[in-house]
This record gives sequence, structure tokens and C-alpha cells, in this order.
Amino acid sequence: MMRNKKRAPSARPGQNLSFSGYAGIEDLPLYIRTLYGDNYRLKDKQFLTSVNDFPQSIFEKAANNCTLTSLTRLLLFFRETHFPLVPANAQAVYRAARDVFSKYGYHPVKVHSLKNRIRYGPWNIANMSRDVLKVFGYMKPIVKSHYIMKRRYIFDEIKKGKPVMLNIAFGDYSNHTVSVVGYDLYEKEGSMDRFFVAVYDGWSRRLRYIDWSVFALTPASVTVFSPN
Repeated sequence: MMRNKKRAPSARPGQNLSFSGYAGIEDLPLYIRTLYGDNYRLKDKQFLTSVNDFPQSIFEKAANNCTLTSLTRLLLFFRETHFPLVPANAQAVYRAARDVFSKYGYHPVKVHSLKNRIRYGPWNIANMSRDVLKVFGYMKPIVKSHYIMKRRYIFDEIKKGKPVMLNIAFGDYSNHTVSVVGYDLYEKEGSMDRFFVAVYDGWSRRLRYIDWSVFALTPASVTVFSPN
């Protein structure tokens, strides 16, 4: 999805002013103090420093290319550890991925037919990602999308040092894909833990957080890479 630049009517302290729901948190301690009160302390934090935070606009202006950008970001990361045949140049990776996505119906701004919408949808993110890796010479890449137990997959993969893609149906990131690059877990005696997902959303070069307590039931999928 392209960025919506409208000011949100009820952004909370710590959120970017264009957000009002589960996302766009840029000052996490301020957000927690305001929404959940004092005495929460950081229990666990993981952050993958080597994931690139480039915005989606560097590839195509005003395009609905969030999934393409997120995939490019992750493939460049995995190139260093698992997929050395992936080009080092982000534009080259993006162009190859774009060619594959176009076969599924991708167009930067055009409204698709119903048939193309069915093919180019979140349920095909794993298939498209596998096809892109095949272009680079990996014939049996393991890429899967999960629609339940999303928090567990995010937690487990980040613990393993692996970013994931999170495609979201509604809310602040409606019809949008972000790259999950970490999490912060806060605890408070007598209260439930608070889990926050760190993302690069493709709209900004700022790290932003999703509040899982607000997000949890939002329809979404987590796409994970399990390189051989």
C-alpha cells in the first residue's frame, strides 16, 4: 500500500501523528507510560541491526510495492548467510522480484481485474517469494506463510536472527506488508506482558513499533524463510 499522509484523529503520545491504532509507535517508552502506566520494565529485546531500512519509494514512486520492497530487504539480509547467489544490489534484486510479481498480476497503481486480485494477494506471498529465489538459482527454497500463532512465529524467527514479512489486512497498515526486524517485551508485576514488534514499514526510514495487545486479532500473515 502507498502511504496515507493524512493526520490521524487520535494518535497517542509516542505515535507518529498519521497513526491512531496499533502501529506507528516511534517513542516506545512514552507510549507505554501513557497507555499502560508506570513500572513496566524491559524484559527482553531483540533487534536485527543488519536489515536495511530503505523506503519503498526508492524503487518506484507512488507505487503499491510494499511486499516487493519488503522481500528485497529480506533477500539482501539472507544473502549474507544463506542465499549468496542473490545480487548485492538492491535495485537488481527488486527488478528480478518485480518481473516475477508481474506474472502474478502486480501493477504499481492499476486497479486489477478480479482474477488478478485473486492471484496477486497475501495468500501468494510465499509462492511469489519462492519463485523469486528460483530466478537466483535456488530450486527448492522453503518459504511459508502462517495465519495463526503469528506472535509465536515472529518471536521464534527473530530469536533465530531472521527477519520476517508481516502482511496486514486492516487498520493502520491496511493491505500493507512490513518487515519485522525485532521486538521489545515489557513486564510489570501483577499485569500482563506487553509485546511490541519492531518494523520497517517502507514509508519512513524510522524504526516503528506495533503494539501486539492492540493488533493481536487483526487478520494478517507472517512469511518466514527457512533456508536449507
